[in-house]
Amino acid sequence: MSGLLPRRARAVLGRRAGLVWAVPLAALLIVAYLAIRAIADPRIEATIVFKDAAGAAPGDTKVVYRGLQVGHVSRISLDHDGHSVDVTVRLDPRVRPALTSSAAFWLEGASVDLSDLASLRAAVAGVTIDMAAGVGGAPARHFVGLDARPVVMPDERGTWYWLQTDNIGTIRAGSNVLYRGIEVGKIARVDLGEGPLLRAHAFVRAPYDARVRPGSLFWTVAPLRISFSGADIGAQFDPSAALGAVTFETPDALRGQPRSAAGTVYTLFPDQTHAQGEGVGPKVLYRASFSAPVGALAKGAPVTLGGVQVGAVTDVGMSLDPATGRLDMPVTFAIEPLRTHLKGVASPRGGDWGPVMNRAMAGLVRRGYRAELEQNPPLVGASFIALDPTNLGPARLGRSGPYAEVPSYASPDLTDLGDKTAVLLDHLDALPLQEIGDNTRQITGRLARLLNSGKIDESVSRLDDTLNQTDQLLRSVRPQAGPLIADLRHAADQMDQLASSANQMVTGQGANPDANLPDALRELTNAARSVRSLADEIQRHPEALIQGKSQ
Repeated sequence: MSGLLPRRARAVLGRRAGLVWAVPLAALLIVAYLAIRAIADPRIEATIVFKDAAGAAPGDTKVVYRGLQVGHVSRISLDHDGHSVDVTVRLDPRVRPALTSSAAFWLEGASVDLSDLASLRAAVAGVTIDMAAGVGGAPARHFVGLDARPVVMPDERGTWYWLQTDNIGTIRAGSNVLYRGIEVGKIARVDLGEGPLLRAHAFVRAPYDARVRPGSLFWTVAPLRISFSGADIGAQFDPSAALGAVTFETPDALRGQPRSAAGTVYTLFPDQTHAQGEGVGPKVLYRASFSAPVGALAKGAPVTLGGVQVGAVTDVGMSLDPATGRLDMPVTFAIEPLRTHLKGVASPRGGDWGPVMNRAMAGLVRRGYRAELEQNPPLVGASFIALDPTNLGPARLGRSGPYAEVPSYASPDLTDLGDKTAVLLDHLDALPLQEIGDNTRQITGRLARLLNSGKIDESVSRLDDTLNQTDQLLRSVRPQAGPLIADLRHAADQMDQLASSANQMVTGQGANPDANLPDALRELTNAARSVRSLADEIQRHPEALIQGKSQ
């Protein structure tokens, strides 16, 4: 019976079941391999957002830093906003210190710029992603790509300044900044400033940024310069200024100033002549409103303080109030703080002289200083603005739009002179000048006719004859005057003797006096005196015998 018992069943595995387990095992091995590879590969992943891929391809496009390949593009995908692309790159771990928030990435060769030879080479060799190391900032792995190579690399040492002007000319982003013909920086961008002004952001590399001082002058350089020397004419082309360039210089008198801080604002002049002739250092703008006409005041006219020029007029305007008919003439002018030689004031941080100059100007206004419209020479010279003391007492610095307003003052001398001139002109207009002129012409006509008639010559001739006859008569009388004078004097002497004898006879002893005799003697004495006076008169004036005695 035992032989009839069934055998125990055995499980037999087929080859088909082994293949099923091989698939997950292989997957597990692949994941393990990738994990080990990821752990073993120290490369860094970063994401850069560009507007478009511009021909970049995963595995083919290189990442270049300082001319060396430091990574490649691993993946490109459309960004979630649908307007840009996310480019994932794998980078060499040695660039880890450069991956900060200020690092820059851009596509080199995506667009061709004739002024950039690197873009021409990249266009032939293929698109690459170039990298500039960041300086400062937190570590980062996500960046926004630039459209083109940055004008100034983030890791470049130097200082940024602002240049402002009302006409930027040929200056644009990428223009050179020169110092004595050496390229020392770049213009990064040009944008709008305050009011009508334009501003250029200029970078000056170290160590040349130490040459930029308060009072340094910046001006535009022309690529072609023509010089005249006697009969010779020379031309010089500067290739560094072919695409626009700015140069700067510091006057010798200001080289002792400390170096300018980052962000200092300078005026950009159109050429060297304007730079050296129109200003020294930064400017602070003010406004003054005049009720008198200022039509003769031109842009660029001097602004003086104590007789010394400290600025210039920048704009002359006009404002009419339709309700009152009041006409105001607002004038904008610039004060250069370095010309005022502010005591105990160092160059302000950031180069903003506005608050410092406003305090100084407010102090002048409190002391009675006003903005006056003057001429030099008076009445006929060029007009200018003078900041001079007056007897008006203290006032406050006002505010007119974006500029502080300095109170104005109409010079009383000029006003009175203008009023008196107007009154004088009115009196002149009232005079019968036409009648006076007619009468004068009539008188001169009559005189001319009289002189031309011959009567004057005839009268002169007759007068000459009369004078000749009188002279002859005097010459004939003069010899006879001598004996006559002698006879008169002899008669006077005899009268004196007779009077003396009669006097002795009257006053003698035993004489019988007559009451009338003293009177007769006195008359005789007076007669003798008269005869002697007549003799003296004829001796002095013999012509009296003919003309009589003058009264």
